[in-house]
Amino acid sequence: MREGFNQIKFHLKMSVDDINPGEGKVALGFLEEAEPWMLRSKFFPSKVGGQPAWLALDNIPSVQRLSYDYLLNLEHQYFVILERVYSLNLEHGYSFHRTIFLFVCRDGRCCQPNSSKGIKAFRCQLPRKNPYYSYEPPAIKELNSHTPSARDHLSLCSVCGGRGDKVCSQCHCVQYCSKAHQSLHWRLGHKQECKNLCSTPGTSSVSALNSFLFPEKEVILEPQDDSSDSEDDDAELTDDQIRQQLGQFSNAQTMPDTQSDLEDVDSLEAVAKVDVDPTFTAFKEIMDEQPDQVLRYHRRGEPLYCSQHPKPVKGKKHICPNCSKLRSFEFQVMPQMLNHLKLDQKEDASLDWGVLLVFTCHCDTKFGYVEELVFKQDYSDNAPTHSVPDQ
Repeated sequence: MREGFNQIKFHLKMSVDDINPGEGKVALGFLEEAEPWMLRSKFFPSKVGGQPAWLALDNIPSVQRLSYDYLLNLEHQYFVILERVYSLNLEHGYSFHRTIFLFVCRDGRCCQPNSSKGIKAFRCQLPRKNPYYSYEPPAIKELNSHTPSARDHLSLCSVCGGRGDKVCSQCHCVQYCSKAHQSLHWRLGHKQECKNLCSTPGTSSVSALNSFLFPEKEVILEPQDDSSDSEDDDAELTDDQIRQQLGQFSNAQTMPDTQSDLEDVDSLEAVAKVDVDPTFTAFKEIMDEQPDQVLRYHRRGEPLYCSQHPKPVKGKKHICPNCSKLRSFEFQVMPQMLNHLKLDQKEDASLDWGVLLVFTCHCDTKFGYVEELVFKQDYSDNAPTHSVPDQ
């Protein structure tokens, strides 16, 4: 995989479709194990979990931009990165490097059905010639892989990797974004190391990766197999197709001979009476073709919905605040991601979704981080029967 990374940057005459699977058609994202040093900023990874591998290194979002007012009443304010999606973009000189960062509140109480509150996306773009990275592709080796990094320019939180404007009052060696993350780091082990750092200043060795941050893995994007049924026109079954399937189900039933058969028929009839969501049926069929996909990338394409309702209605939130143009769909996080995060195994309040849809603009971010639109859609059982204009 990494061999291709070096080659692709030199083939500047390649089309955007060749550079970015998913630009002209659908690409699927799968998780792979990777050495932690290969997931740092200088190698431009797409990844899940861990601390953010920031793109622009001296202008990362503030703590205020990575939080919500309504979260302040909760006991904890845990807000961490879920995913980083990188793509090369040859359309505009200002966006040769293009990255979308997806953040979520770690507190499951913020996760409400069909509501994107507690989820934020940021887009950052850089020209090929920029203050942070070499014009040519980096050598893929661990030596000096830690730099360039946002830590070369800013103090970062030891827990989440965001801006760390607060410092431990005892050792003065460790920074935090908030009192909540300082308290968490103390419980994770900084309490034991703090005195040592007071006598011998250095950096904290206490890692939050295995207890607070999401598990870190690389996301590999691969073009969807052309043989799979992924055309937009097939995304939903027609009414005639639904009636045909129900008719086939009805004709397949046989006359019962035993009490057990009668009970089976009663059960099947009850299932047949339940309203069929054709969108979910199509969604499940497509997911079954590649059940390990955690990401579906189709820039300027159409989302793959998991339910008929609700669906995003283009409103004021679809307008980019930077250029006033309409945002377009770029990618979605699939439900299989929950298995990787092991969130579906928890009994208490936890993150959950059917799909997370990310809509982005393509204007110049001026080396900054521009907030984009996230739409969270849950399955039919939790969905209202109307469209939601803005989340």
